[in-house]
Amino acid sequence: MFTTQLTEIASIPVDGQVTIVGGTAAGADISGRVINQAGWPISKVRLFLRDGNGHVWVAVTSPFGYYRFQDIPTGETYLLAADSKRYTFQPRTISFGDEMTNLDIIANQ
Repeated sequence: MFTTQLTEIASIPVDGQVTIVGGTAAGADISGRVINQAGWPISKVRLFLRDGNGHVWVAVTSPFGYYRFQDIPTGETYLLAADSKRYTFQPRTISFGDEMTNLDIIANQ
């Protein structure tokens, strides 16, 4: 079941033209898979997505290494970092304007 939230958008009519003021862009998903150097999935990896204002989103990989961040504001730059007891990962800087799928993260060791 899907739900929709309606938001009132302010408008300013000037000389027969309408200018839309305010409103927020819908967020998009970022998803992918965390794997080791041999291509095998890594489960229970914690992923952290941090924006420039200090907001942090957290995701944990499934038994098959899949992860997904939902409803992330687009048009910003983020730092994506992963944490595991067994593996190390290089943090990545990402920017996106739409859904980002297949953003795979490969362990360093």
